[in-house]
Amino acid sequence: MDENVKKALNNPKVTEAIKGLTPEQTKKLKEVLSDRGAAEKLLKTPEAQQLLKNFLGENGNG
Repeated sequence: MDENVKKALNNPKVTEAIKGLTPEQTKKLKEVLSDRGAAEKLLKTPEAQQLLKNFLGENGNG
């Protein structure tokens, strides 16, 4: 898994956001993250890249 993704998933903001998901959303998220190809495709989208920047800060240091 990409280092930025690991940092994001360990970020308290992301943890709180995940806690707010419905059971169905949580299930879908787990499915996508468990499929490396699907996760990589999703994480390369402009929307995902912007979310990562927002959660990690522009310089990646949070």
